[in-house]
Amino acid sequence: MIYFVAFTILFAVLGFLYLNVNIISLILILAMIPFVIYFSREDSKELNTIFLNQSFAYILAFFMSLKWKEFDRVNLYIYFLSLSSYLRIVYLFSRKKLFKFFFWFPIGYVVGDIFYLKFNNPYLFFLGFLLVILIGIRDQKLGRSR
Repeated sequence: MIYFVAFTILFAVLGFLYLNVNIISLILILAMIPFVIYFSREDSKELNTIFLNQSFAYILAFFMSLKWKEFDRVNLYIYFLSLSSYLRIVYLFSRKKLFKFFFWFPIGYVVGDIFYLKFNNPYLFFLGFLLVILIGIRDQKLGRSR
């Protein structure tokens, strides 16, 4: 857990200073730390999902800033992936399966938008979005069978 907190602070500061990450994105990233500390005592599987989601947001922002020069989309992706993490946190507090399913929608948007940017085809946006939603449905069904 200490590595994740250090990783989060490092990428948030570097992103703010060098990658055109705005102050709202910085707050969304840093606000995750208290939840990570709180849930580190309880549910490690769900916590790992939140870790992976936030790490994906930082790596994606870093990659897009350096390779594609898509500075306007970096903050948008951080917003959506942070929203996904916060939906997962709401699920951890409420234990309602509906929030666990909606966790996949912001990720689907990000994957679809990356497909659209890479191949410049709007149909691939919907294909990427649908692919992630189908993974979410599969996750939901597997979660019931466990």
